Amino acid sequence: MLELTQALCACSSMSAPGPDHVTWGMLKTLVVNTHITSLFLGLAEACIQLGHWPAHFKESLLVIIPKPGKLSYSTPKSFRPIVLLNTLGKLVEKMLSHCMQYDRVQHSTFQPNPTSLEASPSIPQRMLGCSSPTSFKLGGPRS
Repeated sequence: MLELTQALCACSSMSAPGPDHVTWGMLKTLVVNTHITSLFLGLAEACIQLGHWPAHFKESLLVIIPKPGKLSYSTPKSFRPIVLLNTLGKLVEKMLSHCMQYDRVQHSTFQPNPTSLEASPSIPQRMLGCSSPTSFKLGGPRS
């Protein structure tokens, strides 16, 4: 539960929702209910245990925003693309990221030069592709 509350505290309630239309404010309101919190944690645990990242979490919405103060909007450089992801998937990813960071600090397993990775996979891809996904337990004590 600690991972869930920490991940949600770091999120702005003012950010735009993704294609699921769920806002961070909605999730913050929902997790007050312990039953809903246990469902969120169960979903994250199932993703880890089954090695599956649901297609719903992979959906995104591309929004093109015009940059302010441009003389002409006839070129692509005059616009800023923003990709909005499903909020629940981002929450699970934030929780997994926090667990991975904690475990890496505890076990000193940092890569010497992590910025040199080509086509670095996302947190869920790294999490679900690891050799022992059961070592990342959400909501429980760390060993």
